[in-house]
Parts: sequence; structure tokens; C-alpha cells
Amino acid sequence: MPKDHQHYAGWSEARFRSSAAAIGLNTEGIIVAVMANRKYPEQGFRSCLGILS
Repeated sequence: MPKDHQHYAGWSEARFRSSAAAIGLNTEGIIVAVMANRKYPEQGFRSCLGILS
């Protein structure tokens, strides 16, 4: 993984789902939808960060 992307190594879909679930069911649903529309989970991480912020 390139040096600029190594900070993503500790992230996972489960991490984003649990953070979203703490906010609410609809937030978790959108995270699931974002991840389902990506070929690789890593491609959805930045979108999920934006949603959670």
C-alpha cells in the first residue's frame, strides 16, 4: 500500500458500521449502501468518513 494510504490499513467496514449504528439505524443503512456499491471496501472509506462527520 502506498505511504499516503497506509493510515487506511486499520479501518474496516465493521468499524464504520458500528460507528454509524451508534448514531442511528438510518445512518447505518447508508453506510451499508455505500459499501455495497463499491468493488472494494476501501473505496468507500472516505465517503463513510464524510457521512459520519
